[in-house]
Amino acid sequence: MRNAAILACLCLLAQHGAAAQSTALDAGGAHDYRVVPGESDIRVLVFRAGALGRLGHNHVVTAEDVSGRVHVGQTPADSNFELTVPVQSLAVDAPEARSAEGSAFEGEPDAGARAATRANMLGPKLLDGENYAAVHVRSTGISGSFDDMTVTAELEIRGERHTVELPVAARISGDRLVATGSTRLTHAELGLEPFTAGFGTVRVADELTFRYSIVAEKEKPGAEPSAGESALSVVEHDGVALAHRAAE
Repeated sequence: MRNAAILACLCLLAQHGAAAQSTALDAGGAHDYRVVPGESDIRVLVFRAGALGRLGHNHVVTAEDVSGRVHVGQTPADSNFELTVPVQSLAVDAPEARSAEGSAFEGEPDAGARAATRANMLGPKLLDGENYAAVHVRSTGISGSFDDMTVTAELEIRGERHTVELPVAARISGDRLVATGSTRLTHAELGLEPFTAGFGTVRVADELTFRYSIVAEKEKPGAEPSAGESALSVVEHDGVALAHRAAE
């Protein structure tokens, strides 16, 4: 009888603790975050292929000016985000980026090779930078837990929209939010055609590796959006978020 009473008390304490934790979570409310361009990083690893692929290089493309705003809600399902990547900010084969990606990217293409690769990337057959200033990314659904989410996202490239799934893990520390992940996508999934030359003997592999680390800071009450930034929200909770869309 005494043991039963003790067990009942323990159950009540456990229930009270769970309720208190839930209340604390609900009291936190939703928060908006703004992406920090200088600290956020999106990179694409591009691999050589073809019978004479050894004559070319693997490439690292880095986005140097990611912007966005994030809204963090109570659950991942409540959350959403939007990002903007100006295509003219994309850098090809920055030495520090190549070094960070390991042995597959040893050696440095010369300045002429880097310029040619970037020109192809921004040309009409790929990103068409002359007519489309930015790539936009926005979430359309988020599932899972904040430290292990599956984000359904819409990528707008050259004015065309493509739906992909992105794994994301996020955490919040103080006023800062960091969301990271890595995935592989094909050119076809993005509506692009791999670069090819010499009747396919030198070409780019169809599959691309994407790595992303988005850093955002909590917006202060009354803060004005930066120039060219349209209102946007994106959500998460104890650790997620990405976001923004700049008006072209």
